[in-house]
Amino acid sequence: MDDTRKFLEYLANPKTWESQYPMGDAKPVVTMNEVLEHRAMQRQTGSMLPPIIRGSEFPPQYELEQRPPLVEGLFRAKDNVLLGAPPKMGKSWFYSTMALALASGRHFCDLATEKSKVLLIDLELHRDDCLDRIWSIAIAQGLKKPPEDLWVWCLREYEYDLEVLLAEMDSRVEQMGGVDVIILDPLYMLGDAEFDENNAQSVKHFLKGVAMLKNKHNSALLLAHHFSKGNKGRESHSDRISGSGSFQRWPDSLITLTPHKIDRHAVMEVTGRSMPKFPPMVLNMNPPVIRATDVLAEFK
Repeated sequence: MDDTRKFLEYLANPKTWESQYPMGDAKPVVTMNEVLEHRAMQRQTGSMLPPIIRGSEFPPQYELEQRPPLVEGLFRAKDNVLLGAPPKMGKSWFYSTMALALASGRHFCDLATEKSKVLLIDLELHRDDCLDRIWSIAIAQGLKKPPEDLWVWCLREYEYDLEVLLAEMDSRVEQMGGVDVIILDPLYMLGDAEFDENNAQSVKHFLKGVAMLKNKHNSALLLAHHFSKGNKGRESHSDRISGSGSFQRWPDSLITLTPHKIDRHAVMEVTGRSMPKFPPMVLNMNPPVIRATDVLAEFK
């Protein structure tokens, strides 16, 4: 039987296909990315691609969807967000603090947030360390316990490849009834042995896969990555991210934390694809409290 027809049959109904063709029969190669992509497109448009919009059919400008900011000045609902910083700068503390603020509807570094359902996927810390960190931040924020709308998934001690991770993420988020924000931290701990941050095709494959999943669930996707080596204060903040240039071109919002002249302080800079210009802000990076300051932005 033609492999192309088998492939299409699988996409249309995987369970029926499995029952028709036993394990001994040759199967076409079908990746989870392709399955997710196909299903997402079918749900959104009823076909593989969206319709072409004629100028006379444009909705009035005031009727266009206005995606609300989830964190004032930083990013909006459904955005792709990339956070970059040097090692040990506090990226994970930054995202964990933001996750609690979003899930509780509290301000983050003096910036208003939209109360959101948040899934924080921690690839780096052991479960006990991760949960202890969340508790420390919650207590520092004056909370009696972590907010109900925060979910944490600790994967430090588990083996997986990209397809397995995406399939499990899709299933878990479906069971949760969807989430507004997915935080994946950090990129270098991805379990896929074939992921190469310096290879443009590898990076595009990864970004396409996670984007399909977040688009399906209408979530904002927040990733964390590190700077390349060297003193980065004199470079444009969009050029400080390590690896393929695809990382810099992918996000709707690029956020960087660069060391300040003052110890335990960082300059936060933001470039948004469609957000108003955000002036540099200096943060006091002294966990479990990360807070905004009035210090002038000066690089180390």
